[in-house]
Amino acid sequence: MNNETNNADETNRNDDRFFDWLFGSADASPSSDHKDRSIDPESINLASASSEIADPAASPPVTTDLPPVGDIPAVQTRFNALIERRLRVEIEKNLPLFPWETSILDYETETARDETVQLSWLRRLQQIELPIRLPDHTLTSIFTRCQELARQPLQEGLQIVRAIEHLFPNSDRWLHELTGTFLQEATVRDASSLKERVIDLARNNSPQSPRSFDDASIPQQALLSMLAAREILQELRFDLTPNAPQLERRWQLEHGDLAIAIEAVNVEAEITIQVYCEVPAACTIHLFDVDEHDAAIMSCDDHGELYLTLHNAIVDQTYTLEINSGQPHTTPLQFAVRVRS
Repeated sequence: MNNETNNADETNRNDDRFFDWLFGSADASPSSDHKDRSIDPESINLASASSEIADPAASPPVTTDLPPVGDIPAVQTRFNALIERRLRVEIEKNLPLFPWETSILDYETETARDETVQLSWLRRLQQIELPIRLPDHTLTSIFTRCQELARQPLQEGLQIVRAIEHLFPNSDRWLHELTGTFLQEATVRDASSLKERVIDLARNNSPQSPRSFDDASIPQQALLSMLAAREILQELRFDLTPNAPQLERRWQLEHGDLAIAIEAVNVEAEITIQVYCEVPAACTIHLFDVDEHDAAIMSCDDHGELYLTLHNAIVDQTYTLEINSGQPHTTPLQFAVRVRS
């Protein structure tokens, strides 16, 4: 056992000496045990040495750690392993830097940033009435997709599918079919009866009614996600019509309530969009046209009221109302505004 331990220690010391030499280390000087092996000329037995030189067979066999010629691949494997181990140690001790860095920095992951981004609007999302509550991360994921989809000229069914398809990969066909069934029910029912019908449809896809989202089957989760996506899309759209020229929304945020009222005023065929916002804290509101150009902007340094007016609005064109709190890691809240003919 002691011999094996000594051999292992000697191997490690040899590895270290090799790497010291390879990397030009200042410690590559011979070790002290080599320095202490000085030879006393008077201690040499010349007679014995002469006899061994004369008769090589009388000399003791010389043992080395070198492998036989057939083991060259093993040597290469050992060498590569030693190089890899030492490089890993050196890199961990001296981590490389990006060109813009002067020291090692910690960067946020995308997931952590997304969770932080949605915190401002999460309270409002949690207030959406659903038969079964969705997990916060599922709600925020659907909300992020809906913010983009609400401004796109897509049919409602396609918008709903695109809002939730990332939650159900490799399910494109049955997801479209289930969305068609869902929308057929949505067109003939009010919000309350639709939620009850979703539970009935969920029971048809599973022998028992789920008690939570995680306990639900995949089709049940899809139906609940569709209902959430439809509710969110409706909250993010202001479709102003001659019969309903003014719409209002109220979002409960961390710092207070955000109230929004938008009205389309038609005077002699000239349409004006008027936006009124009551904000709970410092805020900036923008109104963008279809090319994302600033059509109107207004800001305040504290809670209060903000007004925007856009003249000569184009019918059936989508405008974007953006409300930005200016808080770090918080994405703006965006609404789609359309004046229908």
